[in-house]
Amino acid sequence: MYTLFRAMTAADIPKDVVIASLAWRPHNPFRAGVYDKSPETKVRCRGNRYRFSAVNDEGSLEAVLVPYDSSRRILPTSTADVTSVGDTEQLIRWRSFSPAVVHAFTEAVGDANPIHRDDCCIVPGCLLLAAFYEDWTSVIPGNKEEELLQEGNTLGMDTVGSETVGGDTKIPTTKDTIKEIRIRFRNPVHADTLLFLRKEGSTDYAVVTADGQRQFDVVITVSA
Repeated sequence: MYTLFRAMTAADIPKDVVIASLAWRPHNPFRAGVYDKSPETKVRCRGNRYRFSAVNDEGSLEAVLVPYDSSRRILPTSTADVTSVGDTEQLIRWRSFSPAVVHAFTEAVGDANPIHRDDCCIVPGCLLLAAFYEDWTSVIPGNKEEELLQEGNTLGMDTVGSETVGGDTKIPTTKDTIKEIRIRFRNPVHADTLLFLRKEGSTDYAVVTADGQRQFDVVITVSA
């Protein structure tokens, strides 16, 4: 997964863009050995909108990137999007990402975008994708908020599961049921913001803040 992230940051794409959407698919064992260590990448540009794709033996990554506009903020537009944490038992306490974790991740993947560099940095979309993948079996399907709170901390505060930020450790293979993760970003996620999950379908989630602002949507496709 991290090799694909590095391929995107190294691609011929302006460094002042942000990810609007991501789609990741895991390694297909039947195509093992088809690709070498360097991902096969493609970049398409239409106006100021970029489409990136990369594939190798680890899997595939697709992204749509657009210019960053700090004044743009997508506010909740329905009552379903402004539910506070105290109003429903359906919200799962998930994670926050410290500036140190964000900076270590950007160094590891070579992301030079300045919005990820200061103390009020924005969490990279690829880091959010990796964290969601890592938490899929242990937290997300079971809605185990109670277990998380008993641990006295938000799961994965300083690491992405067993793959420490910046490491080359292989992503665990315990999530073989995942066929695809798709993320659509709505608002930037800032460092140290505690995130909650709201289940909106069998494998669909909205990621929201404590005040109910919708940050991004995740759709998981699993094998039958």
